Amino acid sequence: MSLHSHLHVGDTVLFYVRKSGYVYSELSSTPYNFLTLFPVKPGAEKEPNFPNIKYAAFKVLVPNKYKAKERLNELQKCAEPKPYYYYYELEEATSRAKEEEEENEREQKRKNGSDVSFGDLIQLQHIGSKKYVTVCSKPSLTESDSLLVSLSDENSEG
Repeated sequence: MSLHSHLHVGDTVLFYVRKSGYVYSELSSTPYNFLTLFPVKPGAEKEPNFPNIKYAAFKVLVPNKYKAKERLNELQKCAEPKPYYYYYELEEATSRAKEEEEENEREQKRKNGSDVSFGDLIQLQHIGSKKYVTVCSKPSLTESDSLLVSLSDENSEG
């Protein structure tokens, strides 16, 4: 493993909160995917005793696009009775969502290894769950002056 002084797209990182612990989230059977802090003993910051390090690791990615996928999800939730043009729109949306996913994959491969500079938009993917870090518009459950941060299937505001 080589250490470098710059952050790159594709890097795997851990986040340490001074005197508190590492950002962490285990898989759960509940629908909640909260990020918490995994406590570490003083002096053990560089060698935390994680049950599984993949629950504390995050991959740095360029932001994916989700417009077509959101449209598909919207159509799939359409109530009965379906309008006459529904199945045509559903087929179009499915095709566009697939194209969008392929474009996202190409963009991740193209940008992999490139430097991340101050001000660049990034997306963080939790290694353990393959979900994305999402900042919600709701207040944190533990700190009322902070926003809730969770994991979601898409990187969109919650």
